[in-house]
Amino acid sequence: MKKRKKRKSGPASKNSRKKKLRSPEVFSLLLIIISLFAFISLISYDARDPSWASVTTPGHSTRNYGGKAGAYLAEGLLQLFGLSAFLLSLSFGYLGIKALLPRGEKRLLRRLGGSLLLIILLCALFSLLFHSFTWHGAEIQSGGLLGEILSSFLVRYFSQVGSLIFLLALILLFILFSTEFSLGRLVGFFARFLSFAFKNVRIQITHYKKSKAKDKMRKKVIEKYTQTTEKSPKEEIGKEAETADRKFKKTKEAKKELKKGERPEPVLIEAVRPEKLLFPEMEKKGDYNLPPFTLLDPGAPAEQIDKDELYEKKTRIEEKLREFRVDGEVK
Repeated sequence: MKKRKKRKSGPASKNSRKKKLRSPEVFSLLLIIISLFAFISLISYDARDPSWASVTTPGHSTRNYGGKAGAYLAEGLLQLFGLSAFLLSLSFGYLGIKALLPRGEKRLLRRLGGSLLLIILLCALFSLLFHSFTWHGAEIQSGGLLGEILSSFLVRYFSQVGSLIFLLALILLFILFSTEFSLGRLVGFFARFLSFAFKNVRIQITHYKKSKAKDKMRKKVIEKYTQTTEKSPKEEIGKEAETADRKFKKTKEAKKELKKGERPEPVLIEAVRPEKLLFPEMEKKGDYNLPPFTLLDPGAPAEQIDKDELYEKKTRIEEKLREFRVDGEVK
């Protein structure tokens, strides 16, 4: 028979439980403090501050908010990670806050390792996309030393385009496995966005075509009626006056010849042209006659009905019906 080990009871077991409970909180608090210090040191970085990679000029004081330790830390992070150094400090702070939440300390180490892996991949991606960047008077490699080593290794075997596709695929797989992100939702979102944009573009094109057609019709109507009205006011009045003068002179000459006893020559009288209407569509065509303008006159007032007179007629009709023994009611 195996002897069962007796569980320790008393103050020793309680202290061990307290230590187990407090150790994740202490670790998360350290992560938050490190992330704040690193972020402040990176923001206040100055290339002239004393560090392991630079020599200060005499009389220059450290301008980093973290002091000499902050200057050394910022220089090391920027040289090692490049642009990803800022993401590293922020990720440490996020993980520290996440660990303080209930049930957040269980996957703390896994999340910490995953964030470091993502930052290394981003370093390689930044080194492929951007060569370097300037930060407070210093030119720093965008991917840092880690990104430069990893990108050179990938370019040797996959070329630049292939390594870029490989890194993007790895980052996308990391996001899919570490979060609840779904490619189906993303594709559906883009499909809805494209359909909405296509519908709007098609509506705008149809509106543009309709407005163009309306403008063309408006121009045609204006040109049509301006041609008819431009000739009528002055030119036609002058022509009619000239023809009237000619007719008057011809009649005078004909009267003088009659008095002399001479036989007058036949005078040709020009047919008077009908007056042109402003709207040619209103001219008479065939046997159809346009309705008269009297239709637009107001109608005659309606006769008012006297209700008392109607009631008297009603009672008389009912009395006459009763005389003939007919029961009824007039409505």
